[in-house]
Order: sequence, then C-alpha cells, then structure tokens
Amino acid sequence: MSFSANVSKQDETLVCVNWSCNHALEIQKSGPHQVSRTLGYSYTYYFELQCNVSPTPTINPNQTQTRHFQFFLTTRPGENDGSNPTRCAIPDYYRLPCDMWLTVSNAVSKHFFVKCPESKWKSKRISIPNPAHYGGFNGALWIKFKSTGIGELNAARRMTELLVQQTRCDVQFIFESGHRIGGHFTILSASSPVFEAMFTNDMVEAKTGQVFIADIEADIFKELLHYIYAGHTSTPLTEPTAQSLYVAAEKYDIQDLRKECVDFLLFHIQLNNAIRLLIWAYIHSIDEIKEAALKFVAENFRTLCPTAEWEDLLKNYPELCLVATRMIK
Repeated sequence: MSFSANVSKQDETLVCVNWSCNHALEIQKSGPHQVSRTLGYSYTYYFELQCNVSPTPTINPNQTQTRHFQFFLTTRPGENDGSNPTRCAIPDYYRLPCDMWLTVSNAVSKHFFVKCPESKWKSKRISIPNPAHYGGFNGALWIKFKSTGIGELNAARRMTELLVQQTRCDVQFIFESGHRIGGHFTILSASSPVFEAMFTNDMVEAKTGQVFIADIEADIFKELLHYIYAGHTSTPLTEPTAQSLYVAAEKYDIQDLRKECVDFLLFHIQLNNAIRLLIWAYIHSIDEIKEAALKFVAENFRTLCPTAEWEDLLKNYPELCLVATRMIK
C-alpha cells in the first residue's frame, strides 16, 4: 500500500495535510499494516504521520468489506531545534499542536486526536465500509497551532513568572486541602471586576490578604490564574477542563476565558458528547452551546436515539427532548 501526504498552510495557526492511501483493500496480512510519512512543516519540529491498517479479510466480490484505520502523529526535532535562540524562546505550548482532527474521504464528521505521552497524538480507530473492489481512500488532517509574536510571548513570560515562582505575592488563595496559591492584588484586580471589588472595598480579603476557595478545585483555579497572568492556560483545553474553567470564569467575570471555553466546546461537539454537553449547557444557561448541541442532536437523531444517553435525556430532561425532536427535519 502506498501512502502520500502533502502539507499546506491555511493561515498562521492552521495547517492541512491532505493524504491518501492507495490499494488499501489489496493488503493480505495476519497483522496490522503500518505506513508512515514525514511532514516537514513546523516552527522547529517535523511530524511523522503513521497509519495502522487492519488486515484484509478474504475478499468476496459480492460483499462489502470493512477496514479499520488508526492514525498516529509523532513530533520529531527538526534541524533548527535548539540552534536558533529566537526560535527557542517560543515555548512548546505555541510551537507544538494544540488541537488536531481528521476527516476521511468526503465525510463531514471530524475524528479528533488525543494527546498522548512522548510527543504523540493518536486518533480513535476508524471503521470504513468499502466495496471489495475499492482501491483506497483519502482525507485531510488538520493541525491547529497557537500563534503570537516573540515580544508578546516574552512579556507574558515575565508576567507569568511572578505567578509560577510565587514572587512578591500579596494575596493567598487557600483551599480546603490546605493548599495555597499566591497572587497579586494589582494584576488580579485589573483582570476581574469581582477581584477588584474584593480587594479594593472594605472587604475582609483586602484586610487579611487571604481568600478561601471552597467551590473550585485547586488545579482549575491554578489554570484560571495562569490564564489571567499569561493569556492562556498552562496546558491545552480538554472538555472537562473547559467546562470547569467556564464555571470559574463566569464566577469571576473573566469574559475572554469564558469565550475561549465556549468556543472550544462548540468546536468539539461530537456524537459521543453532544447529549452530555446539551445537558451541561442547559444547567448552566449557556445558550450558544445549548442551541448548537440541540441542532447536532436533531441532525443525528437516528444515531443517538438508541443510546443510553438519549434515554437519560428523555427521562430527566423531557423538555430538551421535545425541542430536539421538533427540530428534526
């Protein structure tokens, strides 16, 4: 089987890899077949794209065959890595992918990759029914990067170092576990009207320099503070962290973080989480996500209706089921 991939830059933050596998159904093996391709686009990294293909069963011309594919993308240091001081100033959060998804042939659905240890991303196993005479398949891999200027990065780095190194902190956030995280009145007040009111009015927090946090996990609150200081979270968002950070951002009125969490969740509505996100958005009165999830559920009603998630929705949130069914065309 031959495997080819061509890289094209869509904009400053998005790269598309158009790929194709030829004669996929002609491979007769007892184990998975692996093919790989080195992609030479990055700030300082190359990427190796690997496709694992299940063995082909005995082909019957009158039957439809199903093949299983799984893609892996591994970062490899490029020739410029470590040799250019300016490039080295770009942290890994920006020069490495922050999101990745795959489309197969002409399908609209996106298969999102999962970040794994050792600089590797992997897709879920994809099943594609094909006629026995079909000779291959193709699609596109989309790689999303964060992007900003070196001056902005260095300014954000200096600001973030105050938080990371806990330098000259004049406020302490205290959690039920006893864990403490230091912060700075001025920076926090400039970023959140809730913090501003807390630290400038005649409040106990302003007098003691201590704030007790009982309803937000320490790891999530730390990400909230990191976003305030650096303009981004310390790690790429996931569905659970985006949901938790949205709630925290709403409480402290940090609207840019709120929007980033909403945009992330809107983009990642899929079959396996649409109903879950619909219920969550309904509970938290997030109209953007609720409407998008309702539309997705209605468009994929036949697939979602037999699931346990739909049964739970019907039992506990019948009003949402009613709205979704009315939207079915």
